[in-house]
Amino acid sequence: LVSSPPSVLIRDKNSQPVPSKVVPDRPLVLRGEVSPASGASYTWTVEGVSVGLFSTWLASGGQGRELSLLPNVLTPGQSYIFKLTATIGGVTGYASVNVNVNEPPVVSEFSVTPTVGTALTTVFEFKADESWTDDDLPLTFSFIVHDN
Repeated sequence: LVSSPPSVLIRDKNSQPVPSKVVPDRPLVLRGEVSPASGASYTWTVEGVSVGLFSTWLASGGQGRELSLLPNVLTPGQSYIFKLTATIGGVTGYASVNVNVNEPPVVSEFSVTPTVGTALTTVFEFKADESWTDDDLPLTFSFIVHDN
């Protein structure tokens, strides 16, 4: 007979504290640590999000100790409260964690000249004005080429 609720803690995929801010285009993996774990059943929920919508976000999990969300399902600038409930012998314990989703920087002006050219022949100039803003500094830039 279980008399006290299970102890529940939510960590990241590496068993470290969940970061306060996550990047939306990367998978989010949350891992529950439950004690005692033997015989426990688990349920993950997100405050204010319907079960139907939440189920479309899942790469795996939702019923076990690990929850894995697909990339690009969390909205930039939003906060989400993830809750893990563990039940053993009718006694329930839970933990929740608040996750903020990073927003991209606010862009004022960016240009590339010339707009057409030949790879490895044409010299392209990338120019960004200095009025870009973001809560997370310093900004890091990367440029990629898409081959149509």
